[in-house]
This record gives sequence, C-alpha cells and structure tokens, in this order.
Amino acid sequence: MGYTISPFFDRTTSNPFKYQIGYIEVIVQPLLDTWCEFLPGCKQDVVIKGLDENRKLILKKIEETK
Repeated sequence: MGYTISPFFDRTTSNPFKYQIGYIEVIVQPLLDTWCEFLPGCKQDVVIKGLDENRKLILKKIEETK
C-alpha cells in the first residue's frame, strides 16, 4: 500500500520484548514503588515475586531473540 512503517511496528526489525522492559521500567516500577510505600506488606508478593520474575523472563526472551 506504500505506507511507511513506524519503527515500533516493523515486524522485521523491532523486538517487542525491549518495549515491554521499557514499559516496566518507566511506568510499572515507579507505580509499584509508590504503591508499596503505602502498603509495605505487598512488596514481597507483588514486586519481588511478580515484577522481578517477569523482568527476568522478558530479559531472557530478549537474549533469545537477538
């Protein structure tokens, strides 16, 4: 159709896992840090078990897709 493909949507050159890590670092992590200041008991379950495990999985996926 002759449209220019933006960098984030180019299937041949982009890595969606990198965008997911960026989203976690810029949006999710600061939000959860603030949330855990108000509810310190949730830090173990939400941040350490949930977010850190997801981050490790995504970083593994980034390495696999290089």
